[in-house]
Amino acid sequence: MPKRNLYSKVDDFFRIVLNDPQRKSLPAIFSQYLKYLITDRALAQQYFAKFLYRKGIENHHEYMVTHKIQGLCWDLNDKDFVSILDNKFLFELFCGLHNISSVKSYAYNINSLFFTGEKIEQITTLDAFEAYLKRLLALNKKSPYLFIKRTAGSGGGKNIYRISADDLSEGNKFSTELFGHVLASGYVFQEAVVQHADIDKINPYCLNTMRWETFTNKESGTRVMGGVFRIGLNNSYVDNTSSGGVYLGIDMENKCLKREAFSDFTNGRAKTYYEHPFTKVKFEGIKVPYFDEIVELITKAGSALPQIKIVGWDVAVTPEGPILIEGNELPSLMFEDIAQNGLRRNPVFMDMYKEVADKI
Repeated sequence: MPKRNLYSKVDDFFRIVLNDPQRKSLPAIFSQYLKYLITDRALAQQYFAKFLYRKGIENHHEYMVTHKIQGLCWDLNDKDFVSILDNKFLFELFCGLHNISSVKSYAYNINSLFFTGEKIEQITTLDAFEAYLKRLLALNKKSPYLFIKRTAGSGGGKNIYRISADDLSEGNKFSTELFGHVLASGYVFQEAVVQHADIDKINPYCLNTMRWETFTNKESGTRVMGGVFRIGLNNSYVDNTSSGGVYLGIDMENKCLKREAFSDFTNGRAKTYYEHPFTKVKFEGIKVPYFDEIVELITKAGSALPQIKIVGWDVAVTPEGPILIEGNELPSLMFEDIAQNGLRRNPVFMDMYKEVADKI
């Protein structure tokens, strides 16, 4: 990376901190950070990224997750089984095998070969591709949209496309570009999930999902570590923080959303939100629909795949109940650490931590 780019990023990072209205005084920040550089390098690594420089956050020693600890936790997973989560087609087969509610795919492709149920067809022209998409769009009576996701490698909202009939109108270049992407790889063609009305009130512009973590071991089986609710802020059809979205903690005891929603430094300028900027709906206290059913769903999924000990489950809530969108074997524990105001008091995380502590 060129030094100029690195300096620019560092400069931008500290400008964000300096302009943060919630920050402590500069002497207080400098004093704390210097102390941790000398006495606790792990906390020094987390000091800015975990917002420990802000007023009102003094339980610094309860923040646990460094990049090293997160990596060691990920290493607990058996790599021979990760393809079940990485490959969306295999994930749907896995969910069907274990009677686990998940998002429905209408079709998938491998380059020019397209599989719809038991039917296989080869599509090599744009006209045939557009006709095929129109047939798939007609299958979903609840939504005018269809999601097209790369079978493997669509993390962070990348390689995900949402289309409607308008995108297939004459002269629209989008379908031409999409055809090139699809033909060069493998994609799944999924239904557009209709979200629960209580969630739609918060942000109707995209499907707002929750990321729940489970940890599985022989001693205690599968347990829920916690969850964060992800919300899109702009008109994007994805809710990932890397696409400008935010996340906020879920109060596990009261089964509702917490007060603050966090954005990241790179895409959200580390801004904190207490209400959605467009709908003006305040987050604090909103009940999570089908909370108990979500816990049951992800516990069942984790128990069916004990070889992947730590999983981040992306859950959508429909009017009929929760469904799995995907599972992630490399979930960000950083977000959970922030959203729970530190994970040291989380018994599930601490049990996982004990399994890697001797390697730190």
